[in-house]
Order: sequence, then structure tokens, then C-alpha cells
Amino acid sequence: MSTAPAPYRPPATRTPLRRRLRRAFGREHNPLCRPCDRARSRLVLATAAFLIAATLCALLAALVVLHRGQGAASTSGHQRHRITATTLTPATGVVASKAGAPVGTEARASWTYPPAHHGTGVVHVAAGTPAGAGVAIWVDDGGRLVAAPRPATEVMTDAVLTGLGTLAVLGATAHLCRSLRGRVLDRRAQDAWEPAWEQIEPLWSGRHHHGPDGTAP
Repeated sequence: MSTAPAPYRPPATRTPLRRRLRRAFGREHNPLCRPCDRARSRLVLATAAFLIAATLCALLAALVVLHRGQGAASTSGHQRHRITATTLTPATGVVASKAGAPVGTEARASWTYPPAHHGTGVVHVAAGTPAGAGVAIWVDDGGRLVAAPRPATEVMTDAVLTGLGTLAVLGATAHLCRSLRGRVLDRRAQDAWEPAWEQIEPLWSGRHHHGPDGTAP
């Protein structure tokens, strides 16, 4: 009973890491290993090391932005207070952005904060809010209107975007440098191919056993 032949498997084209390291540091004694092959191995290792460093830099940048954002949010959170104001007029008018898109309505309101301070101002309210309604606003320690503290999700989003942006820029730089250096090595290998073939071809074809006219000496 004959057995079916094993399926054909193409030879592996990837150089193992151990051989790559030996080749990069000149420890591989393979006569077929050319200087450009060693340079290419060093390029691969340098690119990998740069990408690892880029990842660490991106992580560090994200942590710095996160730490600063959390610190600023914590400071503003202690200096800003959410209170209830009373509208003095019904909601009127549309507050338009520079692009002309409506973003809300506003009304005049009054509030008391700190206890001895009575403040008034124009606040954003929902459409249809009548006079005498209570609306939530943010004020500082002196009772002046301020924006709401940044939410934790916004701070986290900024940190993530900073990390991804840093990694993208450094990764693109690594890819560009590797591509440019790879082209130089390709041209160098191509230039070295012809003189190497001129030395090997007579031995490979047996022409060194014959004279210039093709006859045996």
C-alpha cells in the first residue's frame, strides 16, 4: 500500500532572530553572507529597537497628558461649584456659532454664591424655559460664571489621542528611514552583483578550463 506524498511546502523566507543577531554582529561565517546582508540585518534590528522606544515614548506622553489633565481637572473642580440659579426672563434668542448653526438658547438669571454675594448674568438654558425656573450653573469661589470642569472621559481621550499620535509620527519616521536605507542597500547589492558574477561565472560554467577561443589549453 503506497502512501500519498507529503504536500510541498515552500522553504521559509524569514531569517530567524538568532541568525539575524549573529549576522548583524558579524558572527555568522556563511561564505554566502554579503556585507549588504549584514547591513540589512542591522537595519532590521535598529528599526525594531526604534519602534520599541517609540512605543515607550508614546506611553510616556500619554501618561504625562493624563497626569496634567487630571491635575487641572482636580484643581478646577475644587475652585468651581455647581449651584442652582433662578431665571429672571424666559428663554429667548438663539445663540449662533460662527458657522451660523444654533447651539442653544439663553436667559437672564440670578444666584447667590457665596452666601453674601448676589450675582446675575446670562446663562444657557433649554428652549422653552420660563422665568422663575431653576437651572444648574457653575461659578468660581467669587461667584462668577465659569465653564464646567472637564469630565474624566475627555481627559482620558486626550491622553489616548496624544499617545496614538506620538506613536503614529514616530512609526512613520521609522518606516521612512527604513525604506530609504533599504533602497540604498538594494542599489549597493545590485552594483556588487555584476563583478561578483564575473568572478563566479567562469568557475560555475567551467570556462576557466578552456582558452579564450573555447578550446582546452
